[in-house]
Amino acid sequence: MKRLFTMVLGAATLVAVQGCSKEAALYLGGPPGPAAQLSASNSDLTMKIGDSVGVGARAEDAVGNVTSDAVSLSACASVAAVTGSGSSTDWTTTAYIKGAAVGTSCVLAQAAGMTDTILVTVGPSAVEVVGPDTILSGTGDTFTTTFYDNSGSTVTGTVPLMWSSGNAAQLAIGEPTGEARGRSPGTVNVQLYAPGGANATKSVVIVTGVFGGTLSATSGQPGGLITVTRASDGEQFDDDTQVKVGGVTAFVDAYLPGSLTFAIPATGSTASQVLGFSNLGPGQVAQNGSFTPTLASTDKYQPGNIGNYDAVADDCVI
Repeated sequence: MKRLFTMVLGAATLVAVQGCSKEAALYLGGPPGPAAQLSASNSDLTMKIGDSVGVGARAEDAVGNVTSDAVSLSACASVAAVTGSGSSTDWTTTAYIKGAAVGTSCVLAQAAGMTDTILVTVGPSAVEVVGPDTILSGTGDTFTTTFYDNSGSTVTGTVPLMWSSGNAAQLAIGEPTGEARGRSPGTVNVQLYAPGGANATKSVVIVTGVFGGTLSATSGQPGGLITVTRASDGEQFDDDTQVKVGGVTAFVDAYLPGSLTFAIPATGSTASQVLGFSNLGPGQVAQNGSFTPTLASTDKYQPGNIGNYDAVADDCVI
C-alpha cells in the first residue's frame, strides 16, 4: 500500500521516498545513510578496437541517495583500458573505457567494500572472411576470419561471431564456427558480423557435386544397372535425385537413402566417365561422395531398348 506523510518539523520537512522497487521509507532532509549498494551506468559495453565509451558509477544508500564514498573504476584485463576521470551530477566517478585489444573483459566499479561489474566486448575495426571460393554441393568446408584494427593492421583475438548464409537452401553455415556445407548449385554470399559492428561478405559458388571417381565404360554396357552407395558424410538419396554419366542423364531405377540404382546411358564414348549426382526439387541438395559401382543386372534394360537416356530421364525421374 502506498502511503504519503507530510509534516513540518521546524525548517525540515519529513517526506516519503518511494523507489521503483523499494517500499516507501521516511527520512529527514539531511545527509544520506551509509552506502548499501553500488550502481554503474552500464551493465555491458560493446565497441571496436580503438574506440572509447564513457561510463560512470556511484555508491547509494538503501533508498537510492548518492553517498560521498569514493568510487574507483579499473579494467579487469588488458583488453580494455580505463582513461580519464571526473565527476558529474549523476555519477560520483566517470571514465572512458577504450578498446585496447580484440576480446572480452570487464571493468570493475568498487566503493565501500562493494563491487559492480561492467562486461566489455571489443571487436575488430574491420573483418575479412577467409575461405574457399567454391564448394562442392554435398561437401563441407570451414570459413575463418582475419581481424584488423583502425590502422589496417591485422590483430588477433577471440570474440563471438555471427555467421549467416544469403541462401540456406544453397549453403548452410553454422555458428559460431563458420563451418559450411554446400547444398545446391549456385552463387551465394557468406555473411559475417563481429561485435562492435564490423562485417564482411564473401561470394561463394556452389558447384554441382560429383563422386570422387569415374565410372569406367567396362563396368557395364548401356542399359545395365549400376548401384552406387552414399558416402558416410554425403546427403541422402531421394526421389528428386538426378544422375548424370559424362553429362548424360541416366534413368534412376530405384533408390534408398544410402544407395541408388540407375541404368547406364549411351554416352558415345568408351573412355571413363565422370559420375555426377544432383537434386531437382526445391530446397533439395546435391549428392557427393565416393562410390562403388556394381553391375546389378543386364536383362531389365537391354542395349538398344533404351539407348541414350538423356531424352527420357526427365520423364522418368520421379
